[in-house]
Amino acid sequence: MNMTKKLALTAMLATTFVAGTAQAAEPGFYLGGAFGQARLEADAKDFGYNGEGDRFTVKDDDGAWKAFIGYNWSVLSWLNVGLEGGYKDFGNFRQDTRNGTVRADPTGWDAFLVGSIPVGPVDLFAKVGGIALNRDINTPQFGQDDDDDNQLAYGVGLA
Repeated sequence: MNMTKKLALTAMLATTFVAGTAQAAEPGFYLGGAFGQARLEADAKDFGYNGEGDRFTVKDDDGAWKAFIGYNWSVLSWLNVGLEGGYKDFGNFRQDTRNGTVRADPTGWDAFLVGSIPVGPVDLFAKVGGIALNRDINTPQFGQDDDDDNQLAYGVGLA
């Protein structure tokens, strides 16, 4: 699994543990945020380094957070549709290797189309969109490197 796919998976899972929204399914603007923990397990090949002397592994945990803003429209009495955008910081990962310290700092901007349906005291929602991932890495062998990628993103949940 390459690095960007791992980051996309982290985007879906890691920062969704503790979330706060201000009645996200009500028509109008809303703000939200989340805090959680992200884990990165990657080796040199995941970062695009394939040579014989390019061996290193990063296994680290760090705090992750996201912030988002959205706007909902009431389409039907039982359905709201909205647009949402946000920023994700997956943490700062460090791993000491025999050649020095490897550092990886992944972040991302996302945009979603969101549909929500009230179900009793909570709202069921589904969203689909994309995330623009950025990964900064610093390795002792190769110095600073920057990689960008776009991935499909989606999710379901209760708010």
